[in-house]
Order: sequence, then C-alpha cells, then structure tokens
Amino acid sequence: MKFAPWLLLGIMMGGLAAGCGATHPTAVAKLPKPSSTAPSSTPSSSIPPSSTTSPPATPSKTTSPPTTPPSSRPPKRSSTPPSRPTSSQSKTPPSTQAPIDHVTGLVWFGPKTNNAVYITIDDGWFPSQRVLQLMQRTHLPVTAFLIKDAVQEHLSYWKAFVAAGGIIEDHTVSHPPLTSVSPAEMYYQWHTPIVDYKSWFGATPTLGRPPYGAVNSEVMKEAQAAGLQHLIMWSAVVDAKGMQTWNNGPLQPGDIILLHWDPGLYTELSKLLAVIHADHLTPESLPQALS
Repeated sequence: MKFAPWLLLGIMMGGLAAGCGATHPTAVAKLPKPSSTAPSSTPSSSIPPSSTTSPPATPSKTTSPPTTPPSSRPPKRSSTPPSRPTSSQSKTPPSTQAPIDHVTGLVWFGPKTNNAVYITIDDGWFPSQRVLQLMQRTHLPVTAFLIKDAVQEHLSYWKAFVAAGGIIEDHTVSHPPLTSVSPAEMYYQWHTPIVDYKSWFGATPTLGRPPYGAVNSEVMKEAQAAGLQHLIMWSAVVDAKGMQTWNNGPLQPGDIILLHWDPGLYTELSKLLAVIHADHLTPESLPQALS
C-alpha cells in the first residue's frame, strides 16, 4: 500500500482570524496512512504564567527528542521520569479546523459542536489528588494519554481516575520518539498499553498520542495494526508559562488542549478552566466526540 506524503497546509494567519465561524465536517475518518513532520509554530499566551513575571515574547528554544532508538524492548526506567516536550515543541495543525486532517489522518481538532473544547493530559508521572477531587466534584471530562511505565507506579490512582469519569488512552510504553525506532518496536510501544489498559481498567484504548508529536507513515501504520483508530495531536498547550495556541489567538471551539501530569497541573488546569468558562466554551470528552 502506498502512503501519500504528509502535506500540511501553511498557517493562514489572516484567514484564521476571519475563520472562527467555519464549520467542521461531520464525518470522522479512521486512521489512514500518510504523514511526516509539521513545521513548528510560535503561538502566543492567553493564560498568565504561574509566577509574577511576564512570559517571554517568543517561545523558548526547542530541544530535540533523543535520536538513539531503543533496543527491541525498552530498558527498565530509571528513578527519574523522562523529560517531556515543552509547549514550544507543539506542531502546527493544518489551516482548516476539521476534526480529521484527511491528508495525514492526524487529529488536530475535535468537533466544534456545543462550543466544545477537549482537555487532554499526558504522561502520568505525577498524579494529582486535587485534580481527581475536581473531577469527582464537577464531572470534568478529562482524557489522559498515559505512559504505561508511569501507570504501573500509580495503578490505584488511575483506577480512581477512571471511576471519576476519566478516560485513559495510549501514550506508549516508555515514551520513545517513535520515528527513531524499528517498526517492531513501534508496534510493541502501541500495542502493549492497549492490552494492559483493557485488563486494568476494563476499556480498550482507541486513541494514541505519539511522544514528542514524532510521527510518520510507519508510525501511523503500526498504530493502526495495533488497533488504534486515531492519532491525536493538539492545537493548544497549557503549562507553567501560560497558554499557547497554534494561531496566536484565543481558544476556539474544537481546540484540543495539551497539559501534562506534572506538579503544577492543578494550578494550570484551574487557570485554563477560568478561561474556558469566560469564553463560554464547554469541556467535552474527546473519545466520545470522535466515536
């Protein structure tokens, strides 16, 4: 089967400002084949940083993910959690806010119905009791893309997370840059959490998020072979520095928001929710919206 090259359209800055009212197609495709690497963006901040200092005018310099592929199976994780990409490492979505980019098969936005936005939280090294209590109290829909190695260290927490309405999806076994490993390792990294999460939590993941946003046609092929339906990217990032959106603007219906399970998550999430409510947006479940 031949994969078409990943052709991401450039960001049309003026058009986006005028395109907030564009409607999404209603059809949602299954994970197709082609892909490549999207150009990086330099979005602005809408949420003030956690500290009293102003955020930098431009994102910090990006550090590249490691390039040395792991062996046929990842080694035992050290006591120090692996680093995660900074918000400035987010890729650039295509210039149209469609639920599925039919050129690449990657999901950059969710449906805009009901002014919906989608909260997704990655990794899992630092579970937050305050976030769990917030979910239990408000029924906030959260999709967690979890690393299996992190889940195993805090299994009871993630069972409580699911009981509170959270949905757990696939972020690989050990968070390698998948474009740097063999196809067999790609399959292992995708498939193992699918099997284990079904056993642990009673639900089979259908969505995956490639670590560092590193994806190509082979990564997508092995994700589909493992049983995933979609690979999820993001259009906004929230961290300790504030919020960065892909088009330098405010949050819009359909945005998929990326956070991380880190020590500052509760504060970051609380600020995000204040912005969501002020902009009359509605947090909704991404897996349900794409099903």
